[in-house]
Amino acid sequence: MDQTVTSAADRKRTAKDSLREFLTFKPSQKVKVQEIILFCRQLGSFVRVGIPVTTAIRTFAEQATSPGSKKIYNEVVADLDRGVRISDAFARHPQAFPAILVDMVRSAEVSGNLDQVLRQAARHMERERAARQKIKSAMTYPVIIACVAFVVAIGIVVFVLPEFSNLYASLNVKTPGIMAALLGFSAFI
Repeated sequence: MDQTVTSAADRKRTAKDSLREFLTFKPSQKVKVQEIILFCRQLGSFVRVGIPVTTAIRTFAEQATSPGSKKIYNEVVADLDRGVRISDAFARHPQAFPAILVDMVRSAEVSGNLDQVLRQAARHMERERAARQKIKSAMTYPVIIACVAFVVAIGIVVFVLPEFSNLYASLNVKTPGIMAALLGFSAFI
């Protein structure tokens, strides 16, 4: 009997803890692309001069400004300390390390040129980010024009066409076919 009460109390405590964990603010673990680019460049430089990967990533964790980045870097270091390969440690965090980076690091582990591959990955991600930025900026103007055109069209249908309807009605003139269709559409809306 006593064990059942304890068990129910434990379940209640566990439910409260689960609810509290669910409701508390959790910082995003998404890492910005620019931060990963910088990470790859610096890690490549550290490896090139002979600094161990775990030491370098531990340094990044200490200097990270976002809690999400700090957590990810610390988890990568913990994985590396347990003997997990770098590529596998990165692969456990797809929100931070893109698949292409993981694959490139995996090939560098085999070939032994991690520093070069990390710098090459940084260049690749930088070009990809720049292309994405160009596409975004190229799409901004057409989207704005489309929105303005939509608002103007709605304004015409809602405000201008009803005035034409009133004008034709007051003049007792037969409405032309196209105008009648537009007025019907305006009345429908």
